[in-house]
Amino acid sequence: NIIVDETTLKRFFELPGSIFKKLTGKRIKNNYAAYTKATVIRNETTWFKPRQLCKATCCVRTVAISMEQDKHKIINTVDGNDVADLVLQQYNRRRNHLKFHANFLREEMIPCILPGTIIEIHNYLNIIKYFRSVIRPKMVHPYVLITQQSDINTPLDRKLLSDPLLMKLHGTNPAVIRKNFRPINLGLSSQHPQEKFIFPYLQINKFINPFTNNKDRWDFSKHPFDFDKDVFIHFSRRRKWRDRLWI
Repeated sequence: NIIVDETTLKRFFELPGSIFKKLTGKRIKNNYAAYTKATVIRNETTWFKPRQLCKATCCVRTVAISMEQDKHKIINTVDGNDVADLVLQQYNRRRNHLKFHANFLREEMIPCILPGTIIEIHNYLNIIKYFRSVIRPKMVHPYVLITQQSDINTPLDRKLLSDPLLMKLHGTNPAVIRKNFRPINLGLSSQHPQEKFIFPYLQINKFINPFTNNKDRWDFSKHPFDFDKDVFIHFSRRRKWRDRLWI
């Protein structure tokens, strides 16, 4: 195990402004999907042979997706799209630079859904109601559900957890405890410039995780919370060069 001395790690507000000043006001994307950064193999190679799978009126073709880009990927609110097979959106928030392997779920695709299909739904009530009233009654195979892309509690519709076809529900901000519900991290916002500032900061600290050992160090029931020592990143610690950080 690597022994981490968290006292040697720089806090975000301790770094010189010159490191981040070049990022302010420039057209640098707020965040990236893992698939955006991935190498995607679609054609046959010595180690990969694509397959075409057809059911009902639908056909899909297998691809190989690299995993190296996940090594230092920061969790954000579009990660559900990265692992999903099908997506239902209440709001069209896809950016041109965000690419995903998942397809938008349309009603005519329902007969094609295979057992274990992963479906990601925006965590908003209208689109969840649409799924439960229109999509789900026509499904016949077990499925996995991800609700994400909002900071609302999960599940918004608790009847989802009683669905006999639901294998597992993964969602942010858990409001219940159930065997078939697994909480996931909220992650960084995909709407605000956070990742483009945090990633260089993590690079400077060599992507060291200060929480990997000495768990008692982070148990604030055992010692008082000290903002300067216990917080690594806090955007409100303003300096003159950060006045336009959020613009």
